[in-house]
Amino acid sequence: LREAMVMACSGDVSGLVARSQNQQGLPLGRTDSYGSTVMLRADHVHGLLAGALVLVLGFDEGGFSPATWVWSVVPLAIVAGSLLSGQARRPSPLELGFLAALAGLLGWTLISTIWSLDPTASLLDAQRLLLYVSTAAALVLLARPGSRPSLLAGVLVAITVLCVAGLADAAVGDDPIGTATDDPGSEDRLAEPIGYANGVAVLASMGMLLALGLAFVAARRSLRVACVLLIPCLALTQYLTYSRGGWLALAVGLLALLVVRLGSLDRRIVVVGGVVLLLAVTVAGVAFARSFSAPTTTPAEGAARLRTLSGSSRADYWRVALRTVEDEPLLGSGSGSYRRTWYRNRSVPQPARDAHSLYLETLAELGPLGLLLLLVALGLPLAAAVTARTDPLTPPALGAYVAFLAHAAQDWDWELPAVTVPALACAVALLLTGRRRWAPLGQAARFMGGAVAVVLVVVSLAAYAGNRELALAENGSDRSARRAARLQPWSAEPWRVLGEAQLERGELDAARESFREGLSRDDGDWELWIDLALSSEGSARRDAFARAVRLNPRDPDLLELREE
Repeated sequence: LREAMVMACSGDVSGLVARSQNQQGLPLGRTDSYGSTVMLRADHVHGLLAGALVLVLGFDEGGFSPATWVWSVVPLAIVAGSLLSGQARRPSPLELGFLAALAGLLGWTLISTIWSLDPTASLLDAQRLLLYVSTAAALVLLARPGSRPSLLAGVLVAITVLCVAGLADAAVGDDPIGTATDDPGSEDRLAEPIGYANGVAVLASMGMLLALGLAFVAARRSLRVACVLLIPCLALTQYLTYSRGGWLALAVGLLALLVVRLGSLDRRIVVVGGVVLLLAVTVAGVAFARSFSAPTTTPAEGAARLRTLSGSSRADYWRVALRTVEDEPLLGSGSGSYRRTWYRNRSVPQPARDAHSLYLETLAELGPLGLLLLLVALGLPLAAAVTARTDPLTPPALGAYVAFLAHAAQDWDWELPAVTVPALACAVALLLTGRRRWAPLGQAARFMGGAVAVVLVVVSLAAYAGNRELALAENGSDRSARRAARLQPWSAEPWRVLGEAQLERGELDAARESFREGLSRDDGDWELWIDLALSSEGSARRDAFARAVRLNPRDPDLLELREE
């Protein structure tokens, strides 16, 4: 009875496991039912962890807010528990390189606070990156021979749930669809539940590629039909986002999936099909590039957006990032500082927080070393896919992962954990194809790694406490603002929030003192200089406004306010 229940609950996972393990020369199963039960439960941990993280982050505004990064405690606790209990397995060289590159990127991000134009943002970037490192480490260390099917299935289910929730909100919700972008027509685009239409689009693209790839390898007809039936739902979600970059990412991911999937067919069919698809993508790319630098003229009428080729100011974003590379060629301006370099050097009044290109922004903020660490981390799964291209699970994982990489080149997916975590899960699924030994880690490595993980759990909880108090302070709590200032003594944000509340109540002396406290920690924040000007008089007022204008010279509201 136990064996039958396991087989029913696992669906087609066992079939996929058998095929995948057979490709790797691994044992196809256990001889006793109890052993098989334990094996399947261990294999399912990956799917449950990845799927649950994607869901909780997706329904919490995509994980964009710092208060949501406390979820890094979960994979960190799992890492600590697996290491200290001896359940962790020894990673392969590629997996170790992947984790080391991510950890190196985290360390370099923290070091960049020394010279960063925005040290508070640098620390926040490090907190987000810790979520990625801990998730990747948990998925790698807990891997078992049959984990990959469950991992991909869990990600697909989570993406589908988020897309269905977005469709339901668009159908019966009474609030505007999109709220996270200033682009024209954003209110007509499906952006829920993560809050950004382009983020929903790349999630739907990854889901379609996973569903298509898994439909090819599913052993049962019912599961193949289920995967195929998910594709129209995901395609409708992507269409309603009206995201041009999402469709381009889907095309690139589909090309990668088909090249690997069709590799076992007649070579002539592969060559002809690949050339046709490559030409189609090239023609679309050339047409897109010719109008990419045009001003943002996106129409407000939904689907008409798909017929435009404007880059929505991306050419301007990238130009400022390249200027930063010229000004700071070795170290960059510091992680998370792009927003300030944009306000200082922009040629249009369009607001922006990110360069809308993960790779260019990393080069501008962290210099060549930061970009190298990022490329190593993101490139190793591609290397694993090349060596394991005959594995049946490589096409879906590679297609979804490549779609993310292509979309991240022209948007800020890295800042949305609900989008990046599925990509990391696909990356781990690719890396696991190269593991041949599943031996446990040595005792020294286990205890050292477990101790580090426990320390990081404490650090994550402390960071969450500060982020939570700051979020409460933004709702008008002076007590929370002062608590946030104690928990984040390096940050100017608690003092800005406290001072603005005092200014609103007419407490000018207290407000000026709060703003000066904030500026003593970060004198590059133009908003703090505006606040100080509004709470001051005479020459102090004029000097503060002048400083704010130097930091943000093209803000029309600021110029008008200074004249008044």
